Amino acid sequence: MIRYALLASCAAVGLSSLGSSRCSAVDLTPVIPTEVSPRAQIEFDAFGWKEFVALNWPANADGTPNTTITIGQSDDVARVWQFWMGPSAVFKSDGSKPTWTPGAGLTSYQLTKAPDDIATPFVDALHFPIVDQDRNFAVLGLGMNKVMFDYIVENNLYNKEGQRTGADGNRLPIGKEKFVSFPRGSMEIKTAWRMFPEHPSPADLELMKRYYITKSTVRIAARNSRDSKDREIVANLGLVAMHIVQKTPQDPQWVWSTFEQIDNLIPAPNQTKATFRNPTEPDQNPILTPVPPGVIPNIADPTKPYAQPYLWDLAAPFATPNQRIPTQVNRVTPIMMTAQDNNIIWQRSLKEVSADSKWQYYQTIGTQWPTKPYARKPGETPMLERFIEPPGSNPTIATYEGAPEPAKLANIPMEVYNQKTSSCIVCHSKAFTTNGDYSDFSYLLQLAKPKQQ
Repeated sequence: MIRYALLASCAAVGLSSLGSSRCSAVDLTPVIPTEVSPRAQIEFDAFGWKEFVALNWPANADGTPNTTITIGQSDDVARVWQFWMGPSAVFKSDGSKPTWTPGAGLTSYQLTKAPDDIATPFVDALHFPIVDQDRNFAVLGLGMNKVMFDYIVENNLYNKEGQRTGADGNRLPIGKEKFVSFPRGSMEIKTAWRMFPEHPSPADLELMKRYYITKSTVRIAARNSRDSKDREIVANLGLVAMHIVQKTPQDPQWVWSTFEQIDNLIPAPNQTKATFRNPTEPDQNPILTPVPPGVIPNIADPTKPYAQPYLWDLAAPFATPNQRIPTQVNRVTPIMMTAQDNNIIWQRSLKEVSADSKWQYYQTIGTQWPTKPYARKPGETPMLERFIEPPGSNPTIATYEGAPEPAKLANIPMEVYNQKTSSCIVCHSKAFTTNGDYSDFSYLLQLAKPKQQ
């Protein structure tokens, strides 16, 4: 653990809600935190920062954190989270049993927050892309840690058949569920990236200094390509957002932390526009989603995803065949004051490691947590009535959600189109398996495929 003392006091940097001890020093450590105490918003926001630092710590070849250096001292090596696994390698196309393969599936980028396999009423958050001011798509990825992976494998949740059978391997009777309860320490991440050219210009290189960059191949399916052919695009991807989700001993509804790169809505120095907002253009209210080429926008039901695919052009800018682009974004749900205070402290600490550290250009938008933790028990089915206690032992859906704080939390590249209603816990309380059973706040189990004979 490396401690970097801060020279400024709370008063000097204008902080309103942190104690003096927090203002004088912050710990940068590769150890992922597992508890929050005391249970207050300021502490949960700090918990999120500790997770962000630990997961983005430089990793050894085996995925363990390299404790001989600290975050910000070596930006050309993989991060700890990049040794987790992506869902495409866990929920395999043939339904076969996966093995832990660090890094597998993490580069299966998608155009929207969730793959088409995931069904949810929150389609506006999940099934529309976001187009940056350079008229390129943002791409997104998903990952899970080994604790979560092991639970999925041990309980045969990696294919549809396994989700429909009991411990004895027999198919469950109709109306009986396979109870899912992930162990403490289970973690998921969602990442969002902007595209820089494979061969960046001097101006691109200067801007890329403010992003964690990974050179990667983005695979484009034929149905999403302007020439109707499968293609691969090699690009330098800059991290613009990260969700970090962890199930802790005190939080059965999980803890939901979200981060963004600071230039998403405010232009970087010497830039005329931010990643997702041009300050010289009028704000769109409501924020308008992109539209596939040649399609009449759905005014009657703007949350309904389009049947036609979005198309990638053959060269950058890649989103140009589509209509109503780029996305002009304004933040609707403000960053909480506790998050802003934490950002000042952690960003200063990261800058003390290195004046060139990319990580000083990231900020937490906030952390959502259950103020009334409730762990669902086997046999319980939350009732849709929010405040009327049903007969028997079944909880209300409001009880199951646990009174999240803050009530709304929105990350620009991931919840841009439903910022006014976005709630991590409320949305994920409606997550189910492919068999229609509650899946303990994780939508990933919906990605399971049939087992091929």
